[in-house]
Amino acid sequence: MEVSYLSASKQLPSNNKIIPLTPFYDDSGIIRVGGRLKNSMLTESQKHPILLPKTDHVVNLIITDYHLKLLHAGPQLIQAALREKFWILSARDAVRRVIRKCIPCFRNRPKLAEQIIGELPKSRVCPSSVFHRTGLDFAGPFLIRSSKGRGSRNTKCYICVFVCFATKAVHLEVVSDLTSRAFIACLKRFVARRGRPSEIFCDRGTNFYGASRDIRKEFSQLMKDKSIYQFLTTENINWRFNPPASPHFGGLWESVVKSFKFHLKRVIGTASVTFEELATITSQIEACLNSRPLSGISNDPNDLSALTPGHFLIRKPLTAIPQVPIPDDLHLCDRWRMIQRMIQHFWNRWSNEYLTKLQSRPKWGTLQPDIKVGDLVLIKHENLAPLQWRLGRIVKTFPGGDNRVRVVELKTESGKLLRPISKLCKLPIT
Repeated sequence: MEVSYLSASKQLPSNNKIIPLTPFYDDSGIIRVGGRLKNSMLTESQKHPILLPKTDHVVNLIITDYHLKLLHAGPQLIQAALREKFWILSARDAVRRVIRKCIPCFRNRPKLAEQIIGELPKSRVCPSSVFHRTGLDFAGPFLIRSSKGRGSRNTKCYICVFVCFATKAVHLEVVSDLTSRAFIACLKRFVARRGRPSEIFCDRGTNFYGASRDIRKEFSQLMKDKSIYQFLTTENINWRFNPPASPHFGGLWESVVKSFKFHLKRVIGTASVTFEELATITSQIEACLNSRPLSGISNDPNDLSALTPGHFLIRKPLTAIPQVPIPDDLHLCDRWRMIQRMIQHFWNRWSNEYLTKLQSRPKWGTLQPDIKVGDLVLIKHENLAPLQWRLGRIVKTFPGGDNRVRVVELKTESGKLLRPISKLCKLPIT
């Protein structure tokens, strides 16, 4: 429209955006800025720069040329250089758009991919028995003394953390090493005390992989006995591994590890303890973690205690003072109903007080375009500079329950990898 008006020497409409620039046609048929600097000592190209739109391909080529000549300079320097010959409408946005598509600039300051945080799984928001679905992780290593007295040597040990998905109840076990046998022994102790879980969610540690293979091997051998076939089928533990390099997938147990270390460092400091002493301290920390309130104290004046994971384990916080015993003259049926009412009361409070706190999304709250098959990405490495990150191409995506992609399989020069999108940077290539 502007070209037709100016070529016919007509006045532009008063609401046109380039009216303040007083545009005109020069002798070569190029639209230039009239401006107010006619009497200045600037050059003609600076007094009357060429007027250009912001979304033209030629404009992008001009900005790219200046960007390369100025050694990948930033937006301000490029704008200053362009103003000597060109006046680009919305120049700042146009320059930034070109710089964002520059591969060398992107590789120096890559932007990690994001996606809106997913819905909580049913195991987190539906009532179930304690430790029915469990998260698992290791903390450590911690140095302990092999024996008391002089001449004792320090050895390493670890803490195995079990977390209930529904109630956030915690179970801690001291493990002598990170072998599969030690982990299986730890798992057997956990099952003997807390019951057999139906699913265990954990990271892709080598010890977990080995334990899973050993358990499946034992399971296949026991399956030959027909008398216990049905029992093992119903009692089998389903293992679920998080994608590699994705600790945020296990934030539930990572937060427990952080809380455990918080208490442990303040109790023992730099002191060296024995295995028995560490096991005792670990049990006490477990009681403290299971006595943490899941929510604030309710508004009911008759309810003086906050809901804790201990209520689902022993019907009270593990650090609570012993209560007055219930009279023995109650009938068994009445006692059973009373216990059932207590359990139902805890689950009602769990639904009304704790569950509603999980509504908001603490991070990744906006919907983003999904990474697609064929996209070229940079793979983040914590110990390397961005220019040394490897390249990969997406070969497969794994949409979640909401059809949003958060885990992908990609191909690199050394093979295929499984990674979360939070460790990938999509290159600005169209």
